[in-house]
Amino acid sequence: MVRARIESGRMRANTGDDSWRVFRGGGERGARLPVRLIAVGRRLVEDDGRDVVKRRAYHQLFWVASGSARLTIDGRTRSLEAGRAFITPAGTVNGVREAGAGSVVYSLKFDGSAAAAILAGFGLRASKVYAAGEPPALLFERMRTGLSLPGPRGELAGGAALYEMLSALAERRRVTVPKHGRVVRRALDVVDRELGDPGLNVTTLARRVGVHRSLLAERFSSELGIAPKEYITSLRLRRAVELLQRGDEPVAGVAAACGYENPAYFSRLVRRATGMSPSEIRKAF
Repeated sequence: MVRARIESGRMRANTGDDSWRVFRGGGERGARLPVRLIAVGRRLVEDDGRDVVKRRAYHQLFWVASGSARLTIDGRTRSLEAGRAFITPAGTVNGVREAGAGSVVYSLKFDGSAAAAILAGFGLRASKVYAAGEPPALLFERMRTGLSLPGPRGELAGGAALYEMLSALAERRRVTVPKHGRVVRRALDVVDRELGDPGLNVTTLARRVGVHRSLLAERFSSELGIAPKEYITSLRLRRAVELLQRGDEPVAGVAAACGYENPAYFSRLVRRATGMSPSEIRKAF
């Protein structure tokens, strides 16, 4: 098991193979980020596993890769099977009540002044079980690597990876939830194909689908739990974070690839959503 604790620039770790966890203490830079990744981990349960049930001052995400787990939140129990994800909100009394031997559970902890707003922007509701498919193991590994970096760079890398993870959950959720209506299915197809088109907005999307924008907004809200404008923005920002992390394309080029003609506006949007400028995201990785 890997268990790393990073606080005031120091890290202590024990290494192993199947389970790992990285925890980051508070810091001056972290306190200023609108959303901050605190911990991330992967747990292979050897016996019937359980955690201490207590009040948590941070949000948590649990994502079951295999087996099953039962969570307690404010006295109520939620059962998670493989491919299910669950978010516990800050301020609730919660913990893993039990997990079957051999189960694999990914988890992360995060806080920040904008954490609740970012969840709402992605249409992610706390205390709701999501059918989200197999956890993105490579993204969890990137969060592990980023959070392990010392100093401000680790804070920035953790925040950028967290934003990408929440975006991935929002997208995975809509892929695995069945029986979307015709309007939403057609709209999602258009967004996937034309995300980089700066002319793509709610009005043009509604026109492409052949419905009034108010009907499109109503269907998105009822079936996906998010407004079409926020959905388009979240996917564009996720693409932006991915491009900034993995390449050396100029910021103006990344903005254009994500459907933004004005690089200055794009940079402000990225900072408002993640707490980091495009250049800071790039430096973090």
